Amino acid sequence: MNKLATCLVGLAAWLCLPAALSAQTATVHLTGCVFADQNANHQWDAGEPTLPGWEVLFTDLTTGTSQIATTDSTGCYDIEVAPDPAGAPHSVVLLLNVMPGYDQTYPTTGGYSFMVVPGQDVGALDFGVVLTVPPSATLHICKWEDRNCNGHWDDDEEGLANWPFRIVNTATNEEIIVHTEAGGCVNAEVPAPATYRVEEAQNGDYYVPTWPIDPPWYEVVAVPDGFYEGLVFGNNIPTWIFTACVFHDLNCNGMPDPGEPPLPDWPITHTTICPSTPNLVAVTNLTTGPSGCAFDEGAWGCDHTIQAQSQPGWFFSTDSVFYTAAVDSLSCVPAPALVDIVFGVCQVPPPDTCGAIVEELIEPDTCINALQTVQYTFFLTNLGNQPVTSFLLTGLPAGATASPQYFSMNNYPGEFPIAPGATAGPFTTTFSFDAPPGEEFCVQFILFSNGEECCRFEHCIALPPLTCDGLEIEIVSTLPLGTNTGAIHDDCCYELRPWNEACFNVFGLDVRIETPNVVFSNYSADPNWVITLLAPDNLRAYWNNGPMPKGAVPPFTFCLNTDDANDEPITFVTYWVYTGPNLPGTLMACPDTAKVECSDCAVVTGADEVVCNADGTWTIPNLCVFNQSDETPSVVLFEVQTPGITVVPDMLSWMGDPTCTPLTLQGGNPGDVVLIKTWLLDEISGWCCYVWVEVLLDCPTPCIDSTLINLDEPCPAIYDPVCGCDGVTYNNACEATQWHGVTSWTPGPCPDVPCVDSSLIDPNIWCTGGYDPVCGCNGVTYPNSCVAIVQGGVTSWTPGPCNPSCIDTSAINPDVICPVVDDPVCGCDGVTYENVCVAFYEHGITSWTPGPCPDVPCVDSSLIIPTGICVDVYEPVCGCNGVTYYNSCVATLWSGVTSWTPGLCDSSCIDTSLINPDVICP
Repeated sequence: MNKLATCLVGLAAWLCLPAALSAQTATVHLTGCVFADQNANHQWDAGEPTLPGWEVLFTDLTTGTSQIATTDSTGCYDIEVAPDPAGAPHSVVLLLNVMPGYDQTYPTTGGYSFMVVPGQDVGALDFGVVLTVPPSATLHICKWEDRNCNGHWDDDEEGLANWPFRIVNTATNEEIIVHTEAGGCVNAEVPAPATYRVEEAQNGDYYVPTWPIDPPWYEVVAVPDGFYEGLVFGNNIPTWIFTACVFHDLNCNGMPDPGEPPLPDWPITHTTICPSTPNLVAVTNLTTGPSGCAFDEGAWGCDHTIQAQSQPGWFFSTDSVFYTAAVDSLSCVPAPALVDIVFGVCQVPPPDTCGAIVEELIEPDTCINALQTVQYTFFLTNLGNQPVTSFLLTGLPAGATASPQYFSMNNYPGEFPIAPGATAGPFTTTFSFDAPPGEEFCVQFILFSNGEECCRFEHCIALPPLTCDGLEIEIVSTLPLGTNTGAIHDDCCYELRPWNEACFNVFGLDVRIETPNVVFSNYSADPNWVITLLAPDNLRAYWNNGPMPKGAVPPFTFCLNTDDANDEPITFVTYWVYTGPNLPGTLMACPDTAKVECSDCAVVTGADEVVCNADGTWTIPNLCVFNQSDETPSVVLFEVQTPGITVVPDMLSWMGDPTCTPLTLQGGNPGDVVLIKTWLLDEISGWCCYVWVEVLLDCPTPCIDSTLINLDEPCPAIYDPVCGCDGVTYNNACEATQWHGVTSWTPGPCPDVPCVDSSLIDPNIWCTGGYDPVCGCNGVTYPNSCVAIVQGGVTSWTPGPCNPSCIDTSAINPDVICPVVDDPVCGCDGVTYENVCVAFYEHGITSWTPGPCPDVPCVDSSLIIPTGICVDVYEPVCGCNGVTYYNSCVATLWSGVTSWTPGLCDSSCIDTSLINPDVICP
C-alpha cells in the first residue's frame, strides 16, 4: 500500500498531511482507479488490471450532497468537488458499489473518509476487488435402459429420468449428487480445474449394468469452461412375460385335452411385490382375450402372483394361483423370459340335479393349534339316479383344511349307501383356516358310486363375522430415537405394543396416519420386526420369522414429523395383517383407531420456585398444571426420570384448569436438575399426553439481607434507577443495598413500564460509547446501553450479551482438522457453519440447531444512509461479509451490513509489537 493510501484509510485520515497532494486549484479533484486484486492480497500489484464501468459513490457530509462517478475505459475516475465559498474544509466519504460476484479487498475498511481542503486535490483513492465466482466445467451425464444388453444406446431405447449420479473430486473426496432429467440426461456444473470420478449413486436392486463395465465409472480431467460428453450409463432389468390361459375342462381331469375350448373374458389378477426399494406393491387386473389368454410383464427382482378369479357356476380343476419368488442373482437378458400358466375350470351342475346340502349347522369360535376353526354339521340329499357310496370335500380356500375330508363307510358306518332321493346324516367336519376366508367360502362335493364319480356340485357356507377378541394395541409416548440424522426432525415418538391372542395366524401390523400433513420420520424395532414404509403416512411391520408369537409381542418405535400440521391431536388407524409376506394378497382386519397429542398438551408453572427444607427435602409450594388439549383428563401423574429422586404425590385427581398441588422431592443435591414427566390421563378412554418439566434443586439467596443495611452509609443523590429483586424500583444501587438490604437488582426501573418505549428512539442521536454489550428486556443484545435506548427504545437491560455462553474460546482447537462435509448448522450466534465440527472446534460455538440459519441478507442496501454522520471512534467490527469496518455505525449506515462481531475480521492484520510512539511520521 502506498503512503497516501495508508494515510487515507480510516475515519481519521484528515489528520495526515500527505506530500502527494497536488497544488491548490479552484476545483478539487478526487481521483483513483478500480483494479482486479487477482491474488486477493489487499494491495495493487504490478500487472493487475483496472476495471472500467464501476461506480464510486461520493458523499459530501458537510453539504449533504452526493454523486456517482463511473470508471472510464482506463478503469479510473475523477470526481470534481466545488470549492467552499467560505474556504472551509468539507468532510467527505467515498464508497465503491461492489458488483455481484465480487468482493472488495481494498481498502479493507470499506471506503475513504477525510476532509477536503479547498485547492488541494487528492489522488490514489483506489479500490480493489476480487472475483468470487470460481471457474467451472460441465459434465453431460446420461442414463438409458439397455434393453438388448449390447452396451450401446440404440434409437428405440429410452433414457431414464430422476436417476442419481455421484460426482467425486478424486483429490478432496468431495462429492456432488445430481439426478437425470426428462430424456435421461443432465448437465452438471463442477469447479475446474479438477479430476472427477462419475459413477451411479444407486444402481437399483435388480438392474444389471451394461456400460461402462470395467471400471463401471468414468474419470474426467476437467479444465475451466470444458464440456464433457460421452458420460453414458446403460442398465438392463431382466423381465418375464406371463401368459395365463383359462380353458373349459370338460372332463374335470385338470389337463387341457384336445377339443376343450378356451374361455375369453375371464378375470386374472397379477400382484407384484418388490420387497426392497422402492417397496412396490402393485395389482394389475387382466382379462383373457379371444384365445382365452392374458399377457403381462414382470420384473425378476420382485415376487409375482398370477391368480385366476372364481366365477359363479364354475370351479377350478387346477390350482387357481401361480406364484414366483424374486431372483437374487441376475445376468443381462436381452429378451424377456416366457412363462406359460394354464388354469382349468369345470362347470358346476345345478344344485338340484344330483345333490344338495340340507339342515346345516355351524359352531364357530374355537381355537385349535392357533388356528381358527368352525365345526360344520350337515345332511346330504342324493338327487341323482345312482346310489352314493362315498363323497369328498374339495376346492377349499387356500390355507384351509377339513377333517375329515373324505366320508365313507369307514368313518360313517350305517350312513351309506345313500339311495337316490334319500337324505343321510348328520355328517360333521371341522374346517381350520390360517387366514380369515371372508364372510363365506365355497367347497366342492364330489359324490361317488362304487368308486366312480357320479355327481359334483358346489355349496357355499356362510361364516359368522370375524372376531377381533384377543387383539390389542397400546401406543405409548417415548423418547426420540438416537438414530435420527437430523435431516428430518422427530417431533414426537411412540412405542407400539401389540398383544396377540388371536386364533388366526397374524403376520404383522399396518399403521396409517389419518391426520393430514403428518408423516413418519423415523422408526426402529426389535430384530424380529421387518419394518417397511409403504408411503410417507403408511408403515407396515412384519414379524420376521413367520406368524407373530402369542401374548405380549416385543414392541417397535416410530416417530412423526408434523412440520406442516396444526396442533390438533393425531389420529392413527391400525390393522392386523393376516397374510404372510410370501402368500398371495394381503388381508387386513380388526381396524383400531388411536389418537395422540404430539404438541405440548399442558403448561406447568411454579417449577422454578423451590424451597429448601431442613430435613434435606425440597418443596415446590404451588405447582400448577394447565390443560392445553381438547380432551378432559381424569388424573395427573408425576413420573421422575432422574435416578435416586422420588416425588410426593406422584398422582392427583384432575380438579379443573388449573390443577395445583404442593410437590415434595426427596433425594438429590443442590445444583441437580430433576426431569419430571407430567402426564395428563383419562382413565376411561385411555387418552394421555405429557409434558417435560425441569426442576433445579437450589436454595436461592434471599432477596433482602438485613445484615447489609447500613443507614449511616452516604449514598449519592442521583437518579440511576435499579429494579430490586423484590420488585421495587430504587433511586440507585447504593440505596437499594445500603439502606434496604437488597441482595440483587437489574439496571433500570422495574418492569411496571413497557420494555420498549418508541418515544425514546431518536435517530438523530449518535452514541459514542465503546462495545459494552447489554441484554435488553426484549432479549436483544445491543453494543451498549446508549444504542439500546436511542435505537431500540429499551427501558431496561442487564450487563453483558443475552447469551454470554454462546462462544467458548477454550473449545477452539486449531489442531483439529474438520471434514469438508456440507451439513450446515445454525450457531447460537446466528451464524451458519458448514458442520458441527467447524462450529465447535474452529469458532467455539457451544450450541446450535440443525440446518442453516434463517436467510437474512448480510448486506441490506436500504440501511445505507449516505448523509448519516458516524463519530470518529475506532472500534473495529467484522461484518458478516468478512470486511472489517471502522465501527458499527460505518458498517450499517455506509455499507448496509446487517450483522457483525466486535474486532477485526483478521486479527493477524495488526501486530501491536510494531507500534512505536517514539517514531515521528512525516
